[in-house]
Amino acid sequence: MKEIKNTVGRLDGKYYIADTNNDLIRVYDILTKKCVMWKYYFLDYFFLIFHSALTLFNLLGWIWKKTRLVNFITLMLTGFAWFGLGIFYGIGFCPFTDWHWQALEKLGKHDLPYSYIKYLIDRLTGWDVNANVMETSTMVGFFFAVIMSVYMNFLQKKHKQSD
Repeated sequence: MKEIKNTVGRLDGKYYIADTNNDLIRVYDILTKKCVMWKYYFLDYFFLIFHSALTLFNLLGWIWKKTRLVNFITLMLTGFAWFGLGIFYGIGFCPFTDWHWQALEKLGKHDLPYSYIKYLIDRLTGWDVNANVMETSTMVGFFFAVIMSVYMNFLQKKHKQSD
């Protein structure tokens, strides 16, 4: 085998890069790992933005008349994930959280909390908030939003018609 020093070259039909110790590393492997890592960083930020926006929409979407029906639908889908899929995966299960955690684990982050809201507050503030407080607050917020969405989508119309 031909010796390569601190260069990228072609040897036996394969591309290699040599470090200062003359240890040969396939460039293809290096590029693949870097590309895969980039995908996980992208997924991390995608889920951070998308999941946070969905959470805010679930909590507040009932306020605006144009978004009320979509808000009701997203709340029902969230409820189905938490309590329907939750039968199999644990109450409060969210597929977006699960996919985000898979990406974070590929980036070497482990011991992630069960609650996405706890993770979000911890990540954005640097605090270590109490998991039970976050899970309870999340449930209260969810049920408040469901009650408001049902009222604004279905009961308010009937109440106005009876006047």
